[in-house]
Amino acid sequence: MLGGMERPDYIQRRQQLYTSEDGAQTQHNVVDFDADVSGETANVACLREDVTNGTARRKDERYKLKHTPEGWKIVGVQSRPITFVVE
Repeated sequence: MLGGMERPDYIQRRQQLYTSEDGAQTQHNVVDFDADVSGETANVACLREDVTNGTARRKDERYKLKHTPEGWKIVGVQSRPITFVVE
């Protein structure tokens, strides 16, 4: 992955996340997605909901993919939390 985490950094981040959630099982659900394929590249927008201990958190994730001889590879990821204000 271009500009992505190296393997040890990724493993460390996953361990930190597991610890911060007290080992709780997290369920990942795709709520909606949209894909735009143009030639050798694709852009995917994904609305994701993660549920941990009954608490749901939504995220807007954007993936950029490139087609290679080995198949589609992720070359970029953007992720941001979505917060709701109920009045």
